[in-house]
Amino acid sequence: MSIQNEAILVTLVVKAWTARKKDRTATEEAINGLNAAADAGNFNKVLVPPEKLKPIQKAATRLRKEFYKRTVPWGENGQYIVSSSSYVDFCRAMSPLVDEFDNAADEFAQEYPLLAQEAAMRLQGMYDPREYPSPEQVRAKFQVKLDVAPVPSSDHLLLNIEENALKELKGEVDGRIQENVKAVTKNLWGRLYQAVSHMAERLADEDAVFRNTLVTNIQELLDLLPALNVTKDEELEKMVREVREKLTVCEPDELRKDEIVRKDVARDAADIVSRMRGVFG
Repeated sequence: MSIQNEAILVTLVVKAWTARKKDRTATEEAINGLNAAADAGNFNKVLVPPEKLKPIQKAATRLRKEFYKRTVPWGENGQYIVSSSSYVDFCRAMSPLVDEFDNAADEFAQEYPLLAQEAAMRLQGMYDPREYPSPEQVRAKFQVKLDVAPVPSSDHLLLNIEENALKELKGEVDGRIQENVKAVTKNLWGRLYQAVSHMAERLADEDAVFRNTLVTNIQELLDLLPALNVTKDEELEKMVREVREKLTVCEPDELRKDEIVRKDVARDAADIVSRMRGVFG
C-alpha cells in the first residue's frame, strides 16, 4: 500500500479580526495611577462591542471542530491528512461551514460603518478614528483558506546533487514519512480508546448519569474511522467492528433502565479498553 495513493494533505487557515488595540495612554495612566512597574500590563481597548463578533467566532469554532474531526495530524507543520476516498465527503461537510463563516463576516462588514461611528460615543477619550480600517479592509481580515497538497514521497526529489547525498536525503524523507504514518495510526487508536474508556467508566458507576452522546459519540466516531484509517490498519478495522457490535447495539435508554444490560456493556467496554492499552498505551 502506498500512502501517497491513499491520502491527501489538507491545511486549514482561519483569519479573524480581533478588534482590539493597545491604548498606550490608558496603559500609562493605569500603571502610574497604581504605582506599578512599566511592564506590569497593558490596556487593550475593544474597538467594537464583543457580541458583534460572536457569530463569526462561533462559525470559526464549528469550522475548526469539523475539520479536526475529519482529519488526522500529519507531522508538525500544521498539515492534516484525509483519505482520498473520503475527500469528497470532507469537502461536502466543510463547504456549508465555510459559507456560514463568510456570511457572518459579510453581515459584520455591513454593520461595521455604524459600529465605527458609534465608537466615538462608546470609547469617549479612548476613541481614535485612525484605528478603524475601512469596511473593505475589515472584511478582508476575515478569511478561510483550505489548501490541498499530495503526500510527499522521496521519489519526488529530483535534485542535482551527489548520488550518495541524494540517497541519504531520500532516506531521511522516507523516515519522516514512516514516523508520520505511525503517528496517524496511533492518533486513531487514541480516539477510539478515549471514547470507549469514557463509556466503560460511566457505565461501571451505577450512580452515574450519562447523556445520549455517550453512545452517539462512539457511533459517529466508528462511522469516521474507516475513512480516516489511511494506513489500512487491519487490527483497527477489527476493533471498530467489535466496538460497533458490542457497545452500540443498545439504545441509551436501555442502558439506563436495564441494569443487566448496563453491566454487560460495561464489562465488554472494560475488556476492550484493557486490550487496546496494548496498542495505544
